[in-house]
Amino acid sequence: MKALKIIDNVMFQYLLPMLLGVLFLGVLYFYSDVTYSNLQLPVGIYKHNIWHESDYLTYYRPAVNFLEYGVFGEEYMPDPLRTVGYPAFLSALIFLFRENWIYWAYFIQCLFIPLIYPSIYFIIKRVVNLKAARMVLMWSLLSGLYFGRLISIGTDLVFLTLFLIALVSLIKYFETKGKAIFILLYILFLFLASEVRPTLIWFFAIHIPVVIYLDNRYRVFATVRRRRFFLLYSSIIIFLVTNIPSWRNYVHYGFFKPTTVLNANYVNHLSRYILDKEGQSGRFDSIYKMQYEEKNYIKRMHLQNKIAVSIIQELPVGFIKVIIMNIKNVMLDNGITNQIGQYFNYNWREYPGLAQSDCLFYSYFVFAGIYVIIYCFTFYGLYILIRRKKWNILIIVCMLLATMLFPTFIFGSGGARLRMPVEWVLVTIASYGYLSLRSKNLKEDPLGRA
Repeated sequence: MKALKIIDNVMFQYLLPMLLGVLFLGVLYFYSDVTYSNLQLPVGIYKHNIWHESDYLTYYRPAVNFLEYGVFGEEYMPDPLRTVGYPAFLSALIFLFRENWIYWAYFIQCLFIPLIYPSIYFIIKRVVNLKAARMVLMWSLLSGLYFGRLISIGTDLVFLTLFLIALVSLIKYFETKGKAIFILLYILFLFLASEVRPTLIWFFAIHIPVVIYLDNRYRVFATVRRRRFFLLYSSIIIFLVTNIPSWRNYVHYGFFKPTTVLNANYVNHLSRYILDKEGQSGRFDSIYKMQYEEKNYIKRMHLQNKIAVSIIQELPVGFIKVIIMNIKNVMLDNGITNQIGQYFNYNWREYPGLAQSDCLFYSYFVFAGIYVIIYCFTFYGLYILIRRKKWNILIIVCMLLATMLFPTFIFGSGGARLRMPVEWVLVTIASYGYLSLRSKNLKEDPLGRA
């Protein structure tokens, strides 16, 4: 069929979301009432900026500071809160394009981020099959999860693009029977991804079952000894390069963590939400101030952990309510109603007084229902993997979910963007479950012998 041939075309997979992103950017530029001064935070008026991201300033400030002081931080003090990758990208744009940098940031992202789609298609086609690749690609295009954030100043999609390119490079290494250029690209893009977002600090452990799975499929290593040698040295290299942010903080502050953001979120998100749920929001102001009175970062992180634990012990019911709310926000949110709608002041959840679109209101529940169906197939796919004893794949999936998804349930106010790194994994397992359900008596395995 011609339609399927079009879907399978790499240029279609890239050009469609790229052109839509540029078109969307143009519509917002010419038809929104946002002035350029309001885009240039912190110069503009934040409340008038409908393109803003909540974390915008935490990337913008170190980028500007680098241009003045040569350090990603505050004056001559490095910032332990954020890794340097995305601020470095912004500082380069500010240096090159001056007052017009933000338009170029959106435009460059519109060119780079659509690489997500052919990357997802390539990975799923190689590790599952063509039918699953088409299913995951079409859902990725139609769900709006990635497209909805295409013109946001934030790390989410940049990280995912770099991470997927790294996985494509690893698969190419095995496909080409061990061409060195691809393993070098794999390590390079893992390094870049970890500098954009510190989610990959444990990826060296996930790397091991991934390599075993791919070698079982492509048979690159002639002996078990060679495979073990490759696993040992490649895992050490990946641990070193993905933990460079941790080494940076260790040199400057004495703790081996890529960022302090997780500890801060224990207080600023989790504890605050628990207090809100239990009607004690007035206590938060003093707690918020107390944590930042401690200037030593190690002691501050210990204090933040202690505050969160004490509030959870005091208010366990509120904690359970917050975790349930966060899971709902992360798993049922989508890229259309909560992102695209926001750009036109239709974000009914944050600004109910501006909710002018019944279509967007009801589409949220439509997509939530669709995601419930997808997760049912996902659980079924996991059940089939267990039944077929695909332990290696189960280990990979569980490790990816444990490192990239489950921590977001602690502070899930970011909604769908927190699910982005593993959305394609969940949909892939769902497609595997669907294809398995359609096969006769579960005898046809979409994964074959791998």
